[in-house]
Amino acid sequence: MYFYLTKALSFYQYDFSKMKIIPPGGRHMFTQELADKIKQAVDSSDRQFWTAELHLQIIKYANEMKTLTGKEFCEQLGIPFSYGTEFSKMKKIADRLIQAGLDVSKI
Repeated sequence: MYFYLTKALSFYQYDFSKMKIIPPGGRHMFTQELADKIKQAVDSSDRQFWTAELHLQIIKYANEMKTLTGKEFCEQLGIPFSYGTEFSKMKKIADRLIQAGLDVSKI
């Protein structure tokens, strides 16, 4: 169940089942197109570098996936749910790397 709050002409969703506020466009920033880009990049990498490429793609698109859970990410990409932990770790690391000056457009 969602409840819409207004604040300065912006709409915020409140997800009661997860007890959190979702910013405007929050869940919609991770589109199927973005999922396909990530999947293509990961699938085109050598098998021995598959996990490393997955990490890089998560770091590259971390900003677009801020409100996404590990489970949702894995469902979208069709990968085992165990990679949800990797997803969460890389999102946290991405923030620190970007603050340190990483240009994600070069990944």
